[in-house]
Amino acid sequence: MRACVVVPARDEEARIGACLAALAAQPEARTDGLDVVVVLDACRDRTADVVARAPAALRVHALTGPGAGPGPARRRGLALARELVGPGGVLLSTDADTRVAPDWLAAHRSAFATGAQAVGGRILLDDAEAAGLAPGVVAARRAAAVGRLATVRRFAPDAEHHHFSGASLALTATAYDRVGGLPDVETLEDEALERALRAAGIPIRYLEAVRVSTSARVDGRARRGLADALAAWEAAARGDALPLPAPDAPDPGAARAA
Repeated sequence: MRACVVVPARDEEARIGACLAALAAQPEARTDGLDVVVVLDACRDRTADVVARAPAALRVHALTGPGAGPGPARRRGLALARELVGPGGVLLSTDADTRVAPDWLAAHRSAFATGAQAVGGRILLDDAEAAGLAPGVVAARRAAAVGRLATVRRFAPDAEHHHFSGASLALTATAYDRVGGLPDVETLEDEALERALRAAGIPIRYLEAVRVSTSARVDGRARRGLADALAAWEAAARGDALPLPAPDAPDPGAARAA
């Protein structure tokens, strides 16, 4: 089962090296190599230079992104990944500011070997960066997760968490074809894909065994992404006016209550 990982990147020279190193550390990558599509999306720094020095275990395919946000960039990367893996393959996605767990690929292979068609991985915050957030922010994120999980379990009763994020999602080439590829939206493309899979009757497994650690920064690259949610909770913790809720914070009151 051939796999390919897509990583959109905009101005990520400080972080993408750790992302690629974590992918190269997968046992499957060390033995068989691993295809990784990096979409360089309007980068103004030296991200491309870091990607050019990627570990030898990775077969890196660097693309120039459309410069229109993470959605179009990830869509372009997945289109190439679909060509690379063929009809029986698996498409995976993570983010440039994210490090996959050492058994990330193995956990996916186990899930797909037992019939999974789409998998959402658990998104953990980087411990060191999370420690620098205002007191209460991590608790607020956990409080919001309770409501999100209840919503997800309406569609997937056995869901072990609520995440279906570009930082850790995967689907078979067959499922990708059935939904017509990644929805063409500027941001929140992962949520759009989640809705498309549900509409097509393709079940998603939300698995604790599939884990990544992502940046806890509040100045992210994706509008309305995790960084915006963390920034909103930071504002709430300081008693400032809370911005419109980001995707990870469906209820502004949840952050204030926590």
